[in-house]
Amino acid sequence: MINDEKGVAIVEFVIVLPFLVMLLLGIIEFSNFIYQLNQLNQRVFTGLRYSSKLYNPLFPIDQNQITNLIVCNRVSICQADAYRLHTIKISEDSKLIKIDVVKQYTPILGLISSNLKSNQMIIKI
Repeated sequence: MINDEKGVAIVEFVIVLPFLVMLLLGIIEFSNFIYQLNQLNQRVFTGLRYSSKLYNPLFPIDQNQITNLIVCNRVSICQADAYRLHTIKISEDSKLIKIDVVKQYTPILGLISSNLKSNQMIIKI
């Protein structure tokens, strides 16, 4: 019997390799998306907790401090433009504080462009 199957494994590997690479890159990009969304939600929650501690019915909440806390994870002034935030809506009415944030998603590979929207977080004071 003549063995005519020399190099078949290499040919099969070359055929399957692009699909495996695409699958791996998709997993990495999806993981990055979930990570950025989680970071955004955690920062919004931190800003919400901070604003609830500072709440005083006689004085409005300082929205610049809350925005800095959400963007840079600190209350002091920071460079909000570097984080590509589209909108931060902070509203206080009838003993509720609501924070909505929309942020541009920065992909690893640059193949996808999208917006991240945090869950609307509401706290009752």
